[in-house]
Amino acid sequence: MEAGELSDAYGDNILPANLDTSVSSSTYFNLYVMSQIYDKDYAFLSKSITVQQLIEERGDVNHVFPKKYLQTNGYNNKRQYNQIANYAYTEQVVNLAVKAQLHKEYMEKIKLQVKGD
Repeated sequence: MEAGELSDAYGDNILPANLDTSVSSSTYFNLYVMSQIYDKDYAFLSKSITVQQLIEERGDVNHVFPKKYLQTNGYNNKRQYNQIANYAYTEQVVNLAVKAQLHKEYMEKIKLQVKGD
């Protein structure tokens, strides 16, 4: 059953097509979040709070590629910039600090902070 349902065709075509959604209640997004909870993963850009804790406390869902940046670069359809593949649970303080910065910009700042402990 696994070989039949999870073939290369599934990974190459069916799964990516199902990820092409902006609905955060998507089964695929929920499975991804469940796997993060199962693995006790930390929230995006955090070393102190887990995804589970954020969900329990109604944490923010951040756009990895900022919505404003995507809109400025031609992704004006809500369905385009709100893709579930662009979502990550973050602490509110982190979400506010990142705001509309391009991921390349805020990741450079994070690298500098990590080097300085």
